[in-house]
This record gives sequence, C-alpha cells and structure tokens, in this order.
Amino acid sequence: MPVKLSYVDSYAYYGRCLQMENDCLTLLITVDVGPRIIYLAPKGGENLLYNAKEGTRIDRSPMYKQVFGEDAEYHFYGGHRMWLAPQRLIHTESPDSVPVTVSEVENGVTLICPEATVIGFVSSMTVVMDPDQPQITVTCSFTNTHDEPKQNAVWQVTQCAPGGVVFVPFSDAPKPRKPFTEWTLEDVSAPLKPNASLLKFIGSIRDPRIGIDDAYLTLSFDATRHPLKLGTQNTQGFALYANRGYLLRWDFDHDPNGTYTDGGCSFETYTDSEFTEVESLGQYLPFGRGETITHTETISVQPLKAPIPDPQDRAAVQAFVELHL
Repeated sequence: MPVKLSYVDSYAYYGRCLQMENDCLTLLITVDVGPRIIYLAPKGGENLLYNAKEGTRIDRSPMYKQVFGEDAEYHFYGGHRMWLAPQRLIHTESPDSVPVTVSEVENGVTLICPEATVIGFVSSMTVVMDPDQPQITVTCSFTNTHDEPKQNAVWQVTQCAPGGVVFVPFSDAPKPRKPFTEWTLEDVSAPLKPNASLLKFIGSIRDPRIGIDDAYLTLSFDATRHPLKLGTQNTQGFALYANRGYLLRWDFDHDPNGTYTDGGCSFETYTDSEFTEVESLGQYLPFGRGETITHTETISVQPLKAPIPDPQDRAAVQAFVELHL
C-alpha cells in the first residue's frame, strides 16, 4: 500500500508524533521534541527501539547550563537520533526539546530543527519509507550557520530495546594500496588518515558480552553489567541487531579512503543496563557557512529465520549472520 502519514496527539510523554506506516512497518517520529524515531515495529510485533522513562537520562550538569543557558536540558529520550562527531558536549548534546518543522516528501517527511545558535547549525532528518518493504531510509544533515568553517561528521545513533545481540562484520585494518617496496616520495609524504579495526572506549576487551572471530564481532545485552562501548572500521557498511523475534539491519556507506573520527571508526556500538546502541558515522569533513554535511542509513526489519545463537559458539554466529544476509 502507499505510505500512510498521520499524527498521534500524544505518545508516552513525548507529545505529538508523526505516524508513518505501510503493510509491514509502523513508526512514530516525535515532532514536539527532537526529532527522534521513537517507535519502530513490524506489523503485529513489539517496538524494537528503547524509550527512556520520563524524567530520566537528562543532562542538567552545571557545565551544560554554563554552555547553553540556565534553563537548558538535554534529554536522551531514546529511539533514533542525530548527533555530530567528534563527541563533545557542545556538538552532541545541543538542546532539542522544542517543536520541529515538518514537511512532506515522497513516501516520507523532512523534520527541521530550529537553529542551534550557540554552535551555529541547522539540522534536519529526512525519513522515507519503502511503500512495499519493511525498510526506511534516514538522511541526517547539518548546515553551518556561522561564519567560521567547521569540521565534523554526521552521526546516527539508534537506541534499541534491551535483550538482544549486535552482529558486526569484523574487518581487518586496510592494506596499503601497493607494497611498501614500491612507495614513492609522494606516498611517504602524504598525510596519514586514522584507521582502526577495533577500538575499546568503555569497559574491558575481555568482557564476556564481547565475542570476536575472523568474520564477526558480537555484543550481547546484560542488564546486570556496567556500560561498554566499542568502535570499528566497518568496511562492509552494515550491522545487525537481533531481538524480540526480529532482526534490525543498518546499511551505510564506508569510504576506504575517507577520514573518520574516533581513530577511524565508521561504526560504534554501546550497551548498558537499559539498552543497546547501534551507531554509524559519516566522514569527518570541513564545511563553511551555508554548506551542509549529510549521512544516510537504510534500516530494515525481517523476522528471525533461526533462534539467536549462543555468542560463544562462533560457528553458529557465522551461520546465523549468513542466513540473514
């Protein structure tokens, strides 16, 4: 059926939301705050995204108020959001608890935030739903409204409902495009670009929630344990999250010659006692006044074709992922 757009007067404590649906999916996007894709469910299934409890996950620190004003707060809310990398308070937690402007596009909407005057950006999120498939495309954009040039990367973050497992292709660090013995003076004089196959940001690499083999990295949810975050140079440009009988898949571009923040990570994943995050990042790019940087993800949903495997059984992990590709 054609994509149907309507409004829900109030969802949980998020206020008015735009509802988008086809025969396969239903999603809600906040318009009184955010925006956040706060609800994403297959027809007949549960919400696959995390929703924060009202009054929790709010930054009211003195430093935050010093930067953004005495009444400023940052609400994580949950769901899918857009950020800027590198992760700095002034970039990633600019207040977004006011209504957004909504305009319809073919099979979707564009949601534009008021200008973040302290940091000099106008941000927008365009969400397009496939009319026939359980799939959405999300493009996030930031336009520089200040005179000084900036350099950032667009960062899309999805907070998923607790209880599942992340599956990520584990890529080796890229090889030189030609043998070292054939390098020229121009080659050795070229600026180095950060790259990494795996970086640990929070926690221990020996954490039992982490599983690694030559093909895939897994991260399991455990409500009893402390926060844990990893990053990778995801050269294959996809990630999976299995939970509640379904598989979420993210697809995004990775440029092997591009520059990425956090040591070269185009993908990061995080988990704590309440949710698991799947995060992809665009390239780290300079942009001047009036210029825009963007990053696009495609998110699809499919029923599980097999039970979630024991992450310690790496052969079963590989078979599970390949069954769902």
